[in-house]
Amino acid sequence: MEDELKLVGERIASLRDICDVTEKELADKLSVSISEYQDMEQGKNDFAFSQLQCIASTLGVDITSLLTGDDPKLKFECLTRKGEGVLFKRNEEFIYRHLAATFKNAKASPFYVVKKYEPSESFGIYSRHEGEEFDYVLKGTLKIDLGGNVYELNAGDSIYYNSNTPHSMTAIGKTDCEMLAIIIK
Repeated sequence: MEDELKLVGERIASLRDICDVTEKELADKLSVSISEYQDMEQGKNDFAFSQLQCIASTLGVDITSLLTGDDPKLKFECLTRKGEGVLFKRNEEFIYRHLAATFKNAKASPFYVVKKYEPSESFGIYSRHEGEEFDYVLKGTLKIDLGGNVYELNAGDSIYYNSNTPHSMTAIGKTDCEMLAIIIK
């Protein structure tokens, strides 16, 4: 994971230089100090998913470019088989599989997400990112705090929201929660 963090940081630094964006500009966009940003770019600390989304948007690239170093190339369709997709773990709480990572200029990013169960069942990091988000629970129970409104979603339930609203999720019911998350740009 440490090597992966360094590679992502190197890709971001290179793209930032190419786009003539300063470290301070990105730090301000992410609402972190310049030293916190530099630590993330050097691979000492991890970027949150919402921060990667913000960086990708600011630099005019798909999040796939930051994570894999490859640009999406497909224009007509993108088939992803069960258990496939670009896998990434941003922290121990979430596992993501980007289900359309090779589709160029996609208007939405679909992810298969596993939110790991934690006995405390408390909310962790709050995210916010541009666009809108649709979350559909496939298995388990998800508790989501959406700008102070708390909802419990079971298998088959869904929620659609402005993803610029601070939101945090936790898996409850003593099991991991599996869901489909679609981020609309």
